[in-house]
Amino acid sequence: MESLFASVPVWAIFFGVAVVLLALEMLTLTFDLLWLGLGALAGAFAAWLLPHSPSWLPLIVGVGTALVLLGFGRRWARKQRGINRYVSAADALVGREAEVIRAIRPPQLGLIKSGNETWSATAAHALDAGQRVTITSRSATVVTVEIANL
Repeated sequence: MESLFASVPVWAIFFGVAVVLLALEMLTLTFDLLWLGLGALAGAFAAWLLPHSPSWLPLIVGVGTALVLLGFGRRWARKQRGINRYVSAADALVGREAEVIRAIRPPQLGLIKSGNETWSATAAHALDAGQRVTITSRSATVVTVEIANL
């Protein structure tokens, strides 16, 4: 009994795997399957270029290429996503200066005003009304502040 894949060239198997991985990448949009698919494509190219080589050679080429692309590709993809990252108006508050309009006495919340917006605020230390502060973080509807560096 002959194996199903015995008559299929090695490059065709790698090419088929590459096509499947690249098609799945279009559904997931994670970039991870892209690198694996390109690795399989490199393995297919190696098998096509060297048809009489041992069958493990395209496997080594494909896996090696995929690992290198995963290493560099993830870093590149993270950088690309960071460029177009959406920042909401509330998240844009972080780093802005504000004025304390109701004293902050931890653990009680006070109020700050930044531009035309008023926010509940907390701080590590007590702050009096009228003090200038910098917003260091935001969690839901409460911001954390510290004394502004004037």
